[in-house]
Amino acid sequence: MTGFIVLGNDSIGLQMHEIADFMAQYAQAGDLYGMIVDIIKTLSSAPLVMVAVLFTTIAFYATNFDSIALTALCYCYHELKENEMPHKTLQLM
Repeated sequence: MTGFIVLGNDSIGLQMHEIADFMAQYAQAGDLYGMIVDIIKTLSSAPLVMVAVLFTTIAFYATNFDSIALTALCYCYHELKENEMPHKTLQLM
């Protein structure tokens, strides 16, 4: 949420003061992710922000994949008793 607030307000401020035209860039290229990277590059600590984005992306992907693996594994078992979890080795695979 903090990222949306910081990047959103910063990019709107740059757009309103005509320092950068992100909407024209998006209309021309159609690349949303490239526009987000360009907005991050306008920050004074852009390399640090990019590293933070990298780590949070990895953390969110790891959490999502772990949840998907657990859900799929629970469906693969024919019977799981209440509060019983599948084997961790199978979930890791």
